[in-house]
Amino acid sequence: MSVALLLQTYAHRIRELRRANADVPETALAPAFQQLLQGLIPLLPVAQGLSVSPEFLNPGVGRPDIALNRAGAPPRALVELKAPAKSADPTRWRGADARQFERFKEFPCWATSNFIEIRLLYRDEEVDSATVVPDSTLRPDRDDARADRAVAEHDSAPLLRLLERLSMPPDKSQARVTPRILRS
Repeated sequence: MSVALLLQTYAHRIRELRRANADVPETALAPAFQQLLQGLIPLLPVAQGLSVSPEFLNPGVGRPDIALNRAGAPPRALVELKAPAKSADPTRWRGADARQFERFKEFPCWATSNFIEIRLLYRDEEVDSATVVPDSTLRPDRDDARADRAVAEHDSAPLLRLLERLSMPPDKSQARVTPRILRS
């Protein structure tokens, strides 16, 4: 399946869920994002053999929505999903989400997404961001044909580059971020 078709299918599913319930929670949208990753990851040369697993339990830190891992190995990276109405920028999170960000800073490589955009972080430092699909293509009132055209015209290269970075084996730049106390 082509990248454009995967993204169109994803956007259609999100619109469909939001049409049924305008306030659909992120937990109901998460399977669509997981399926998108399952379709895109095999297209990335560095991601061969990675699995997309939902609800990865990490005792003491939390339960990120998605883990990228190989069988028998610790997760390569994690993805935390937020509702489309929330920011994908974890520095803007409040309340329970802000506390979650504090815990997730322990992860060497992780991402956040609100289904519209995705941000790649090494610990607490954002290193990349990309638009998954244009915001308008996820709105429940968007005509399917117009949404499909917008997705087809959307440049998916930044998303694919971000996913490739997310899928790479941790290296020194990912696994070790200078502790805050040492920064000036």
